[in-house]
Amino acid sequence: MKKLNKKIKLISTSVVISMALSACGGGSSNDGNSAATNPTHPTTPTNPTTPTTPTNIECVNGIPKNLKTTGSGFFSEEIFSLERESNLVFYSNTLHNGVIYQNLTHFLKNSPTSISTDYIDQYRLTPSKLDTSFKQTLTSSGFPLGYVISQNGNSTVLNQFSDECTIQAETQVKSHAIQIDISGKTVADLFKYYDYPNSGNAQRYISSNIVNFLKYHDKKLLNSLLLDQTKFPAGSKIGYIDQTILNAPNITFNDSNLTNYKTIEEFIANTKIPKGYVWKTDQFAGYQVAYPVSSSTGIGYPFTQNYTAVRLNGKIYSAAYFPAGDLIKMQMDPSEKNVDMSETYFNKTAMMTLANALNKVL
Repeated sequence: MKKLNKKIKLISTSVVISMALSACGGGSSNDGNSAATNPTHPTTPTNPTTPTTPTNIECVNGIPKNLKTTGSGFFSEEIFSLERESNLVFYSNTLHNGVIYQNLTHFLKNSPTSISTDYIDQYRLTPSKLDTSFKQTLTSSGFPLGYVISQNGNSTVLNQFSDECTIQAETQVKSHAIQIDISGKTVADLFKYYDYPNSGNAQRYISSNIVNFLKYHDKKLLNSLLLDQTKFPAGSKIGYIDQTILNAPNITFNDSNLTNYKTIEEFIANTKIPKGYVWKTDQFAGYQVAYPVSSSTGIGYPFTQNYTAVRLNGKIYSAAYFPAGDLIKMQMDPSEKNVDMSETYFNKTAMMTLANALNKVL
């Protein structure tokens, strides 16, 4: 099987939307024998209330032309997400006519020259429907991440992109954001959580993914930021997604995930899954699938490896399985007290201050 490095970006900003989602994904090895570290067995998720969805959507290449977001909140104004690609980059994220668009910025030195789409899945299979996203490409407004159905302050209902603008509960994600006013805080304060062993009770503001990037390039970079006493001006705000609730199980995959296996049974026989899990064969929208579930609870887990098999048009694909429920909570270690966000969001005031600080050390 081909290995697929993918991210569940939740509107990771990739916003949830692309399964947005806020965890990190991966792929299975060619022989399927590489098992992940055993996760904590998930418990039965709380079923979120099914949101009201619009009808009679006019769809052009996956862009709904008459979708109106209800309410206002976290994504109502332009926000910038600090993310790690080949280098660090601030992406601009804007809501326009119900669609979240992402655009590349060059506020940081050596920013990438194009938006990464590695996390985009061509196929999304839910219990009742198979959706595709082959039309999810750059537009004049930016790269469409997905649809914002409603907002209420820091709570948002997002719908994942599809070529047919499919808007239904099974492809929706309920997200919750934490917003923090960092006016008067210093650049050093944002990285203090990683000042081992001097972090004390410091709050986490930046993802470990970003910090690991800094350490990989030069350990002195993080030390320089920990000494930076530049203060964020009034009105500086940041935020991150701390809850991502998927309404229904989703299975995602790409053409690159085509395997040489002829049957689901052959896939199962050649794929080693983590201890404590057993195979479950199932039907999603009439398609034969198989995925690991906990032997004690019977519930699946959002593994970073593509342990799931899908039979499509007589061919077997390796895929990623996402159970219903809070994906962030599922993937947190029980001992963790702070969410390791997939990315931090900044308003422009806060973004410019941090960009200046990062450019001094990059």
